[in-house]
Amino acid sequence: MCGAKIADLMTETAPTPEPSSWARTRAALSRRRAGTRFVLWFAIYAAVTSLTRATFPGDTRGYVLSILQFLRGEPHPLFLDFGHVLWRPTGWLVFKIIGSLTSRFVGPDLRTNVAACLSVLSWVAGLLALVLLNAALRLLCSREWPATLTTIGFLFSQSFLNFSQTGCSYITGLSLLLLGLFLLIFGINRSEGIWPISLAAGAALAGAVGFWFLYIFALPGALTLPFFLPGKITKKRAHLALWTTIFSGLFVALIYGAVIAHLELYRLRDVLTWVSGSSHGIENVRGLGRAVFGFCRSVINMGDDGLSFKRFVRRDPYNPVSVWQLPLLSFGKLLCFYFVIISMVVFGLREPRQRWTMLGLILGSAPILGFAIYWQGGDMERYLPMFPFLFLAVACFLCDCQLPPWSRLLAVILVMGLVLANGGVSLKWRSSSRKEYQLSRIAGVRPLLKAGSQIAVLDDEVSEIKSDPIHTTVEDEALPIYFVVASGSSKVLHWREDFASMACSAWDAAGDVWVSKRLLSPRPTADMFWVEGDDRRISWHDIYFFFSQMDMGVSVGGDDGFELVVPSSKNRDFMRHLAQGLGP
Repeated sequence: MCGAKIADLMTETAPTPEPSSWARTRAALSRRRAGTRFVLWFAIYAAVTSLTRATFPGDTRGYVLSILQFLRGEPHPLFLDFGHVLWRPTGWLVFKIIGSLTSRFVGPDLRTNVAACLSVLSWVAGLLALVLLNAALRLLCSREWPATLTTIGFLFSQSFLNFSQTGCSYITGLSLLLLGLFLLIFGINRSEGIWPISLAAGAALAGAVGFWFLYIFALPGALTLPFFLPGKITKKRAHLALWTTIFSGLFVALIYGAVIAHLELYRLRDVLTWVSGSSHGIENVRGLGRAVFGFCRSVINMGDDGLSFKRFVRRDPYNPVSVWQLPLLSFGKLLCFYFVIISMVVFGLREPRQRWTMLGLILGSAPILGFAIYWQGGDMERYLPMFPFLFLAVACFLCDCQLPPWSRLLAVILVMGLVLANGGVSLKWRSSSRKEYQLSRIAGVRPLLKAGSQIAVLDDEVSEIKSDPIHTTVEDEALPIYFVVASGSSKVLHWREDFASMACSAWDAAGDVWVSKRLLSPRPTADMFWVEGDDRRISWHDIYFFFSQMDMGVSVGGDDGFELVVPSSKNRDFMRHLAQGLGP
């Protein structure tokens, strides 16, 4: 097939021009239908996002804090972070433009306004992504219902529905990736004007990389897509792919070259340090098991059931989970998801009319899946760069009339499952019981906090309190929370020394150090997010042994509250020796 397609390069024929009057009428009708579809999808998107909320704000708080520091004239090393080099500057620009408008809705607080501006940017990008995907699907599908059903599935997919309502950069990058793909699909049907389309598509793809560098792994699939779409491989398609590749590479080089020059990173060592800083100390978080669960989780909401699967895989000795104790609903979701995906790939590759397109979409997804296995494959945003390929494959699969009806029914069931599962979990009126409980725990120690004090916890104990800047009060944002250790981070190697330095600083400032009673328990309870063996560099025994050596004072909050680490001479000497690297 490949040889036949390449041979077609020598037999390319020019399209037959349409009469000018009919062409103008058709163009007018097409624009009217496009406007109607845009209004329809806008109404659907606005309705869905008004009824749902983000269940995971991601790194929104970190983006907001760095933009705030920039606004105040304070240096912040992450403002031009390598991984999201365009996001914070764009957020700052949007705040300058619409900040006075958002203050009418969220109040005068600067932090809340910056968060609102980032959320507005993501929301608008989500709308554009939805419309662009539908437009691209309509160019590829000869029937209306596969494009509509697939677009609905995209809207209700876990990652898209969540991050389109946060202040993260992922959806903005996704919208630009989809714009580039749409332009490439649109360009192969044009008889002229390849240069402007290649220029625009290259700029869009480079912009996606600028907002989130991991979209770089989607570029090989995007740039080779013209060769895999239905139809002949013509010179026009080859030129379109070639010039788009050149322009996208040029724009990526300009974006990062300008930032490197601005940061005065003139040595390779400095550039590599800047690049490595985008990992934020996260390491040793990889593996096929994480990717298998993470890919499914990016599409279908799995709740907290990933904890049970992780304990089962790691054979957690503190909270063991047998195969019979795995959550049946989530296990069923996992099996159903991969059954549909594998069936779709197998039938698509067997069908001659779909084989070439399906192969291109699979190859486009391969670099993304490979990186997910290598690094943080459990994060649901990791698979957003392959969403265009995934949903294009679903639509092409549904468009094929030669497939057995039951195979298409599987894809329909999957889409309907997304609407029910993800939409139901994200409804706004579902109360956040976890956040309410975390606030009730903190309530006992809050009145006792002095200036300079710190509250030491595990990273999941207060995860809901400060993660969403828009819905976090000023008082909650000001809570002096200190995370003792985070699995998968380079800080695991020196968490004791870091805690000791924090305690000495707090005591020198006449403050107190409070620790969660969970850190004083001989074993982690089942409702905690601790998984023994998830990071083999640290065990629960290390944590319990460390804190059990300290002198404790006042206790508040009952069995799941906090205890005061008294600044006794024993504790001070213990912490001072650790902070100086001398050991206990």
